[in-house]
Amino acid sequence: MAVSSDQRLGPVSVKYRLRDLYAVNLYSWRAYIPPLLIVGAFLAAIFVGFPIIDGMRLSEAIQGADWSVLGILLGALIAFWMILGPLIGYFRSWRLGHLRPIDFALSDAGVEVMSFQGQATIFWAALKRVTTTRTHLFLFVTQGLAYILPRRAFGNNGEFAQWSEFAERSFNRDQQPLAKVSKSVTVE
Repeated sequence: MAVSSDQRLGPVSVKYRLRDLYAVNLYSWRAYIPPLLIVGAFLAAIFVGFPIIDGMRLSEAIQGADWSVLGILLGALIAFWMILGPLIGYFRSWRLGHLRPIDFALSDAGVEVMSFQGQATIFWAALKRVTTTRTHLFLFVTQGLAYILPRRAFGNNGEFAQWSEFAERSFNRDQQPLAKVSKSVTVE
């Protein structure tokens, strides 16, 4: 699609597949680190805390704890978030009839999203990051949530490249730090 004089691309229609949800998880894994650290610290405190309550010294409680159980619990949590979470979300959306095509357009203002639920424009400055991979263009709204534009939604590789370049250029343009504004008050 050619870029018009008002710098707008699209629309392109996307119907998400399960692999799209897994793909965004692979590129947003950093968002899972803080909750995992919190849960891990909580579980470690429990593993050490109960023996201390029973009268054991801290060093003995740390040495006597079965840390492999903590590893197994954290591994199960990671598996749930990375594997079962997207699977459950996808089938829930499928059951509710929400897996309908979503139309996207890119403009100088931002990302235009149109679906059966409504339409919105997400300004470039509101995005956290734009990531292009071999198979997807991700427009991250938060660390772990992104609009996904798979390569298969485009007519050809050139169109996908054009959208990726436009998105990255627009995002970088609007992510410039704002000039410091000072407020002056005049007293008469």
